[in-house]
Amino acid sequence: MITAVGFLLRLLTAYAVVSVLGERFFPLLLRTIYFLSVVSILLYFIGIMMPSFMRVIHEILSLAPNLFIIDFGEYQGVLRANLLIYTFSIDRLTQNHGFMWEPTAFAAILLFAMMINFLLNRFRLDRKFLIFFTALITTFSTTGYICFSIVILFYILNSRIEKKLYIIFLVIDR
Repeated sequence: MITAVGFLLRLLTAYAVVSVLGERFFPLLLRTIYFLSVVSILLYFIGIMMPSFMRVIHEILSLAPNLFIIDFGEYQGVLRANLLIYTFSIDRLTQNHGFMWEPTAFAAILLFAMMINFLLNRFRLDRKFLIFFTALITTFSTTGYICFSIVILFYILNSRIEKKLYIIFLVIDR
């Protein structure tokens, strides 16, 4: 439960971080999300190819939850462990949780990162976008997929391909 004081402290902390970093905030945030996305993709594919290995890691982490596990929550009766860089959820190995507690939350962060990346890079598709997109696909989040259409629309409306796609849609419409 979050108290009013706790909420105010969170807001003040966010304000202080943005104030100290200034214009460096968004590039640093983007690099951090990019790094965590690469880690999540690697661990996701390890989990898909070797699910028993992920179960062993989960069991090892379960032995000392106070030392290693930041969040030891329960989802539908199955425990999950979060080490800040990746959430080990042995019952949902087919979905990439990334560093978030839930695949949809991870998808939301990835979509935000895509938008920031577009704004900082003048709407160019680059390696960061491909990593964010790959991580988004591995979440298997329906909400993430639907919201991705908004990101694509944002990209189309702000990129140089706008006129080309408009002509294509006009031709398809007739």
